Amino acid sequence: MGHYQNDHYQTGNSLAPRFKMIIDPTSNHTAVDLMFHLGLLNPQNTQVFHMSNLQKDCSSLYCAGVLARIRQSLERPQTIVLINTEKIHGSLYELLNQTFRIIKNKKEKYVYANIAVGATTYACRVHPSFQCIVVLNGVTAKETPT
Repeated sequence: MGHYQNDHYQTGNSLAPRFKMIIDPTSNHTAVDLMFHLGLLNPQNTQVFHMSNLQKDCSSLYCAGVLARIRQSLERPQTIVLINTEKIHGSLYELLNQTFRIIKNKKEKYVYANIAVGATTYACRVHPSFQCIVVLNGVTAKETPT
């Protein structure tokens, strides 16, 4: 192992363009369908996480499963699309606020974001090509604190 330098938590300006918020005025997520149709999203490397208000989607077990799949996506050159996932945004706080831990050695730089699952926090490696899109509908966007 080489010598690693820990730059502590920081917002990485070079990472910022990878995170987007889309406000979709429709209730049926037309904006996401349109992004696929126009070729802005590639079905081969895009994972859509859609949660509902059904009781099973509100359970701790279901939320933990969604967070586990998101953690796996972070490590890959993928785009994730988060729809109606407000229930787990607290667990993704550092990722969504682009607060990363940068660890460097002489040859490479590694980027990590903390993901909370219940009372446990995981330092998850973020792939250099990872992208995240949060989709809010117009009503949710008006109610979301800034």
